[in-house]
Amino acid sequence: MTVKFWGQHEIREEYQAIFWYIFLVEDTLGESVDLINEFIHSNYFTDFCLPFIVKKYTGENDRFLQRAFNRDVLDLSFFRSFNKKELKNFFEEYAGSASWGDDRNAFVTLIKRFNDIFNSEVGDQFFLISKEWFTSGDKILNADSEFYIYYFLIVWFETDKKVINICELNYD
Repeated sequence: MTVKFWGQHEIREEYQAIFWYIFLVEDTLGESVDLINEFIHSNYFTDFCLPFIVKKYTGENDRFLQRAFNRDVLDLSFFRSFNKKELKNFFEEYAGSASWGDDRNAFVTLIKRFNDIFNSEVGDQFFLISKEWFTSGDKILNADSEFYIYYFLIVWFETDKKVINICELNYD
């Protein structure tokens, strides 16, 4: 698989953030599910899916939190599949279900800003995983997962554009 890093967006509200990474896939042999699974096990995911600040200070500061999920265990089989409307509904329900306190407004604003960009995205299948679906000690969770209030990872492949999108939503 030949992939080129195409860019990233960072959306922040207080201590909550969305990190959106975009990759152009030059050779797309096989099913999109296989392509995504191969991607999340690649160095592209490890080396390029990092917030701007982590990229800037790599090697100078090793105190950044790691992802919530253990890359060696992470597999698409842990993800749930949604269509676009279902994914948006998931986050609307999530915003309404938790006991947020003052943090709810920041989450709602964050998701609104995400949807402003996401609405133009094309895809039939969006894969989502949440740290809340697992318990402490599960092999899929890194030790740093305990520091996140929430942590979501969304992955999808736009077949027409040959683009993989990765979005990390977190609150630490």
